[in-house]
Amino acid sequence: MAAARDGLITLSKEHKGARFLLEYSCWESGFRGQMVIRDGGVIEEVRLLGYDGPSYLFADLTHPLVDLFPPYTTPRTLAEQATGRLRDAIVIVKEVKETLEDKRFTSSSYRARGDWNQVNRAHSGLTVMLDAMIRHAAEISFDGVMVSE
Repeated sequence: MAAARDGLITLSKEHKGARFLLEYSCWESGFRGQMVIRDGGVIEEVRLLGYDGPSYLFADLTHPLVDLFPPYTTPRTLAEQATGRLRDAIVIVKEVKETLEDKRFTSSSYRARGDWNQVNRAHSGLTVMLDAMIRHAAEISFDGVMVSE
């Protein structure tokens, strides 16, 4: 990861104003994260610790990362930011549902300890929630609610 970071820092010095995103994970060392690099330096970074053992298979659930890059690529109004957060919520519910469908989960030797009826109830609840979120999110507009100057 350090070599990739150093390479992008060098590249960013040569291409002033360009922005680079480095996303990394290392289950052997127990961390994952992202950094934004511009003009020869790291301008923002998030690094999560405790990312080790079998949980790395479900890192998006156990150690979710907020995507650092979009705010650096396109300036957005507050209304667009709010709409984006609703989209993020929908994606989170979708990913939790997909985790329950993932073969690494369904075929895990640990599944024998769990309650399949509860798994099915949780999956059904997430399906209903996701459908409702998608249907209602299309009806919400923040235009005129959050004004950016």
